[in-house]
Amino acid sequence: MLEELGKDATQVTADYLKQLWQHSMKAIEKAKGPSLIKATPIHVVLTVPAIYQDYGRERMRRAAELAGILDKRPMCEDTTLSFVTEPESAVVATLPELDYRGDLKPDETFVLCDCGGGTVDIISYMVVQTSPLVIRECVEGDGALCGATFLDQDFQLFMKKKFPGRIKGWEKTEPAAISKFLNNESQKLPIQVQPAKETMLIISRSEIRGVFSNVTTRIKGLVGNQVQAIKKKTSKNPKMVRHLSRSSDVWRSETWTDGRGRPSLVEGIQTELRMEVLCTLRGGEHPIQDKVWDEPEGCYMAQDQMEWAIKRGDDVETIYAKTFPYYAVYSLRQTG
Repeated sequence: MLEELGKDATQVTADYLKQLWQHSMKAIEKAKGPSLIKATPIHVVLTVPAIYQDYGRERMRRAAELAGILDKRPMCEDTTLSFVTEPESAVVATLPELDYRGDLKPDETFVLCDCGGGTVDIISYMVVQTSPLVIRECVEGDGALCGATFLDQDFQLFMKKKFPGRIKGWEKTEPAAISKFLNNESQKLPIQVQPAKETMLIISRSEIRGVFSNVTTRIKGLVGNQVQAIKKKTSKNPKMVRHLSRSSDVWRSETWTDGRGRPSLVEGIQTELRMEVLCTLRGGEHPIQDKVWDEPEGCYMAQDQMEWAIKRGDDVETIYAKTFPYYAVYSLRQTG
């Protein structure tokens, strides 16, 4: 389909976002009035899977630009764009429900598993305080391509195998009819078979379990790995595992601006932070090509070495600054 359109995935995503953006703006203008919207700066937050690398976010940013989301509006400041991972947005939507549970105590942890269409994203949080509810990320999140789309693919593969010799009939069936069949509990599927007759297909429980096993096994693996990481860090199991799907009611609750003092979840650090430093030469640890004589120190040093300020998975405070010791040696002859 992409080849027929002459477009790549970024351009098609932009087409979708353009329609969504135009619809959203019309709805906001209807609610708030066109004059207010024209003069109001807009900040757009797009959710992305937790497994997205930097290039994935850049392509999403490009799609937003192509969709006209960041177009200059004459009467106000530029529209700004940021990203939040899907499990982070899921926990923001879940916070009101967690706030009223009453059984979450400080230092307890929970795992949130967001089962989406393409990706399944998983993340865990620790309760900092309960009134108001404040949480922080416990261990680094994870994710995989094992969402509902892949379940649909496995089901279609199963259906093709269920009709020996009739794969061509399945492939000739209208995609819209297959989509209806996949998304409704009871739906007749007009498959072109010879001889033409209505056939009742009986599918056993074990067969359906087999269809689900590919994605459920991978989801269980993600959850299990997250639980083990929590246990390794905190020496205890999480309080609960919360599963979310796109049809869950929490996705329809308006929790982004509830004004209850909850901490905003900002875009997480995706890579390590490093600094190039000069350090004392240690034999066997530093390669000989990095050996340099340092006159002010009066000894051999190793140049262009990396000192890791923040490592992947480290806890990072967003309120307080983190400082690092540093010194430089200068000769008395130096000026400036």
